[in-house]
Amino acid sequence: MSTTLQGISNQGDMADMTHAQHSLETVRAWLIEYFARHVRCPEQDIDPARTFSDYHFNSVSLAGLGVDIEDHFDVVLDATELWDHPSIDILSILLSRKLSTASDEAPDRVN
Repeated sequence: MSTTLQGISNQGDMADMTHAQHSLETVRAWLIEYFARHVRCPEQDIDPARTFSDYHFNSVSLAGLGVDIEDHFDVVLDATELWDHPSIDILSILLSRKLSTASDEAPDRVN
């Protein structure tokens, strides 16, 4: 990143800030937008309580979701976590907890 934000001096600091900014609401909103785009419907038609299978997501679709989550949030989920958290609402809770934990466990940086 070419621009240095106040208090953020390197890429690692930016990643820590990104983790901290992802609340349950922002994770949930990202997942709703993701599902709307993949099933090609308006976001308001996505019910976050419905299961992924209700949106015709199969193991291949979920693998893609896992990759996209890793790319967007810098958090790795294994396949069982996606199966064990089968709705946007439930997965949002898992992701926000993982992001919070990742932020809490990040080492303090000395500038």
